[in-house]
Amino acid sequence: VRKPTTVEVQFTPEQKGLYDSLLTFEKRALGAKHFDRNIPFMMTTIRRQAASSLFALAPFISDLLDRRLSELEFLSCDLEEDSEMAIVGELRDAAIHIGNLATKLPTEDPKFDALYTVVEQKQEQPNNKLIVFSTFRHTLAYLEKKLLEKEVRVGLVHGGVVDEERQGLRKRFEASAEEATALDVLLFSEVGCEGLDYQFCDA
Repeated sequence: VRKPTTVEVQFTPEQKGLYDSLLTFEKRALGAKHFDRNIPFMMTTIRRQAASSLFALAPFISDLLDRRLSELEFLSCDLEEDSEMAIVGELRDAAIHIGNLATKLPTEDPKFDALYTVVEQKQEQPNNKLIVFSTFRHTLAYLEKKLLEKEVRVGLVHGGVVDEERQGLRKRFEASAEEATALDVLLFSEVGCEGLDYQFCDA
């Protein structure tokens, strides 16, 4: 019997400020480039990335903003319109502000803390195996680092992991918790688990 449970976690004020500033920047930048056509749809990926894990996304935010600014600067040079140049200048200032917010983000991460509580609760059960999915590799890498810091026995599988290594990780994940090399948590991208049976894991 499947028992889906949603764990709701609120942003800290600093996280909410970064999230809102990032999405506002993206909305303005896309609007300037595409003239307000399908902007909500085009913002889907950045919204999902930021909601997945701001901490995982933070090291890449400046690059994302710089890329968007470069696109707008290229268009503005072609158009040579003062309004376009003004928007680019405003967005450049906003990008600097957002970069500072990302750099100064406090280390408190309620979302990871909530996940770690789930991990701890699962470790107390006879079947202690837990699979965690994420679409984004930056989130998976962040979670692996954080869980290892907590001395959780964790593995990571994504589309770039070769079949032989996947099979080895699966065997370690299936192994009894008493075995020294066993894994208790396995992190997956959406394509990472294809082709192997993980029915022994119930969460």
